[in-house]
Amino acid sequence: MLNHLFARFMQQNNQTNILQSAPVGECLHIQHIETFSEPCLLRVAAKQQVCLVQNGWRSPIYQEGEHALSSRALSALNPNMPLQLIFLHIEHSLQRDWQHQGLHLQGQYQLRILNSEAFLSQLLSLSPIPDLSAFDQWLVRQIEHIVQEQQISAQDVQDYPQRLALFLKDVLNARLLNPQGMTLDRFSADYEIPVADTAAQENAAEKSSAPIAETASPSSLTTTAQENEVAEFYCAMNGGQQGPYRRQELQNLISSGEITPQTLVWKPGLHSWQAIKQFSEFQWHDKTIND
Repeated sequence: MLNHLFARFMQQNNQTNILQSAPVGECLHIQHIETFSEPCLLRVAAKQQVCLVQNGWRSPIYQEGEHALSSRALSALNPNMPLQLIFLHIEHSLQRDWQHQGLHLQGQYQLRILNSEAFLSQLLSLSPIPDLSAFDQWLVRQIEHIVQEQQISAQDVQDYPQRLALFLKDVLNARLLNPQGMTLDRFSADYEIPVADTAAQENAAEKSSAPIAETASPSSLTTTAQENEVAEFYCAMNGGQQGPYRRQELQNLISSGEITPQTLVWKPGLHSWQAIKQFSEFQWHDKTIND
């Protein structure tokens, strides 16, 4: 089993450029060729398919066998521009990692391509130069949309990542992937505790265990109480989830105008995100309370 998809590219054989592949265990591999010349002979290994891509243009899908690429077939290509070859192995699945920093989730997915034409159309619609990372990012955006649409709370994301993974797999397949000739065979999700959360919990534990000096003034006791507040509020801002915040930190954002009454907020104990104006613990200026 070879480690790379191509055994050799652009070999000279009686002045004919040979684009050649070798079968491996990969589902998909993208090869970039800086320059090429005519005539070309494209050799496609058994159970593979190949598509040529350049600057938004793509060729038909070539099946296994040898294909002499004539000047007419290559007329749309610029020999002075890079050429990409996308090789698909129709009996293997694509295995990739994914991550959403805002949701603190990461995992892996295994994608099986059932319709090569549909998959290539989707891949090239995301980036004129084929790039699997663009497909990863597209999938992550769909995950974020589903979580927001279904009003899945941050606490549920944290507590039930495996259950969420099963739900996302079913929804992604039924709504997006299956109609486009793709299917997720496997999909996993793991929750990563944010570094800020860990530091806040350790800080709160240290402060709660420290004795308060008997000579402390009322003002210092008030400050200590505010510092000991648990950072438990999350806000939906700037296209993602921000937080956690302490109550006073949110109040400061309200006072500065960075948060509007309609900003969605969640904290442990709530079943869904709610507009922050519904929280009685926050004060609003008369100018904004009716927004």
